[in-house]
Amino acid sequence: MENKFTSTNGIDIYSYLSPHIGAFSISLYLRYGLLYEGKDENGFAHFFEHSIFRNISTLLDGKLYETLDRSGLYFNAHTYTDYIEFFITGAPKHFKTA
Repeated sequence: MENKFTSTNGIDIYSYLSPHIGAFSISLYLRYGLLYEGKDENGFAHFFEHSIFRNISTLLDGKLYETLDRSGLYFNAHTYTDYIEFFITGAPKHFKTA
């Protein structure tokens, strides 16, 4: 069953529990992509995705990838026509770390 709630800053959060799957996935979707870019901004969404992806490790004092490896977590991002997705997946026992 899907659950939805809205955070205090107005962001809709959805969750879906499937007890038969031995993994979790957390995704963040940004409503931005080629569809929202003008000719002078062409490619900015993809550049933004890479900028975030490359610099997010600084939030953990440069230890993001070490933490991910140690916990068997997979972190990636993709830019699509109408959104950017950042996601992390792993075993349920490492959900809190993710």
